[in-house]
Amino acid sequence: MSKVVYSFLVSALVFFPCQAVLIDIVQDLALLAEINEQNRKAVVEKVYALFDQAKKAGASSEPETVQKSASPLRFSDLPGMPLEVREIVDFFKDSASYALVGARMPRGILLFGPPGTGKTSVARVIAHECGAQFFSACGSEFVEVYVGVGPKRVRELFEKAKKCEKAVIFIDEIDAIGGRRDERAAGNEYANTLNELLNQLDGFVHSENLLVIGATNRLDILDPALLRPGRFDRIVRIGVPSKEARLAILKRYCAEIPFKGDEASLDRLATQTEGWSGAELQNLVNEGAIRAARRKSSEVQEQDLLDAKAALKRH
Repeated sequence: MSKVVYSFLVSALVFFPCQAVLIDIVQDLALLAEINEQNRKAVVEKVYALFDQAKKAGASSEPETVQKSASPLRFSDLPGMPLEVREIVDFFKDSASYALVGARMPRGILLFGPPGTGKTSVARVIAHECGAQFFSACGSEFVEVYVGVGPKRVRELFEKAKKCEKAVIFIDEIDAIGGRRDERAAGNEYANTLNELLNQLDGFVHSENLLVIGATNRLDILDPALLRPGRFDRIVRIGVPSKEARLAILKRYCAEIPFKGDEASLDRLATQTEGWSGAELQNLVNEGAIRAARRKSSEVQEQDLLDAKAALKRH
């Protein structure tokens, strides 16, 4: 009977993230251990009631990280910004001028590249430079086992953004809902959620106040329907920074700590960190500051950063 209890508990953990309901389920697991011919019907009814309770709780929950916020990031904060990004900002800021010559601004932008290269920061820069409200969500927040919940969350996100004078919707890890559909997925909740996203992208084609930005590390697994003209028109690669960009990134983060090295020391470090992402360089500077604090120093030296680099490289 322990196998039954274990199986039930795993199911509860997978499908019902609502902790309060899960506690109730766990507390009633003792019923399963005592199941017999006499009480089988009562136990089954109790199990169904618990699952129904958990289902209702899960269906009413909202994505926690959908947020409305504008970031103060500017182009100057992100060295090495692709030219395509600046063009997108120009479109969004002055769409009327482009409309005079019959040009329509892209409705959707897809950012792709390795983790830690700053795709989220790029989206925030676009919103801030355009004076737009920034709505952020992760693709996994729309993945649900309950019928209708995923599509409903997609609709609500777009409805909120459309009410703003100007808005940017950013969906990180869009491959979580935008992956290729197959025959098995044709009628499930995953496909329904993707279809709703496609409908929303088609539905605001004439709006000049909304831009959708998606981000992914896996461009190869996206459904081709997402990449059709009128949906994600522009695909922009956000790669690891060049040597010049790495130097600018190191300068930016070292300006936030009591760094006592000079530009030459940072130039050497930039040369030695080929292939590092912006996030990794930020972590390097932070680790250098931690090492300075550990040796009871109020200043961060070049050697602290070099030691941090060596330690991080080993990992």
